[in-house]
Order: sequence, then C-alpha cells, then structure tokens
Amino acid sequence: MRTLVSLLAITSLAALGCASDSSTGSYSNAVTGVDCRPDPASYMPHDPDAPATVDCSTPHDDVPQPGEPCCEFPQPGCDKEGCCDNDVIVEPEPPPPEPPDVI
Repeated sequence: MRTLVSLLAITSLAALGCASDSSTGSYSNAVTGVDCRPDPASYMPHDPDAPATVDCSTPHDDVPQPGEPCCEFPQPGCDKEGCCDNDVIVEPEPPPPEPPDVI
C-alpha cells in the first residue's frame, strides 16, 4: 500500500510539473525561429494584450540593417539572446508569387 501511495504521489508531482511548463507559453528565437527557453535572469515580461512587436525578418528602410531596432534584445517578451514568447514575434510576410514564364 505504501508503494502505491508513493507511486501516486510521484506521478501527481510529475503531472503538475508538465502542466506548469505548458502554461508558461511557447518560445522561439526571434532571429533563427528555433524553439528555446528564455533566460529567467534577462527575460523581460510583456503585456499579453499588446500586439506583436519583435520583427527580425522585415527590412526596415529607416535603419541601417534589416530588423534593427525591432530586433534588439532584451525587450518586452524576450531575453537578452532573442528567445521570445511566440506572442510577441511578428510573423514574416509570405514572399510574393513568382510571375509565370512568358514564352
């Protein structure tokens, strides 16, 4: 009986740990798109109702390099390495379709 109770306790704790990970959201590197875990020491919380603001894929004509300054870190929703909550990353626009070949 003790073994069963211990097994149930361990299983419950493991399930709680998994549930807490999924409730924290999902994160990706804003530059590479690779899944990541933000560094708690440098992660800046963000307002969940705010629009996406991290745009590392769109060239910006008013700054010297594409993605700057919208791609500087840390910023709200990201850590210092660019690991950001997926809710703050601006999805890149799909490329325009190529024109058909004219013969």
